[in-house]
Amino acid sequence: MGQTGSSVVRKLVSPLSSWYRRDSHDTGQELVVSRCATPFVYKRRGSMCFDEDGDLAHEFYEQVTEEQKDKRKTVMKKKVNVTPQGEVDHPYPRLHVDMPVVLYEPLRS
Repeated sequence: MGQTGSSVVRKLVSPLSSWYRRDSHDTGQELVVSRCATPFVYKRRGSMCFDEDGDLAHEFYEQVTEEQKDKRKTVMKKKVNVTPQGEVDHPYPRLHVDMPVVLYEPLRS
């Protein structure tokens, strides 16, 4: 009867309990923080790019003139000499998306 309830609790608690480990030299009362996993995200992949001038933007465009007809000018998206921004630090730690814990449950009236 209680197996489904205990298995759900085990699935919820196991990710949280893996962040802490018991120290074998002590009496077992102290918990030592393990560095194996954390629920926080400190960095993200940047969505912007640098161009050859060092400017930072989401997209770069350049004005191109067509010499064949009317010397018409068109704007084209720049794809050459653009490097991605890389890893960007968050201003404060964020919770990971896959953290299986209910953070808030509204009260029922």
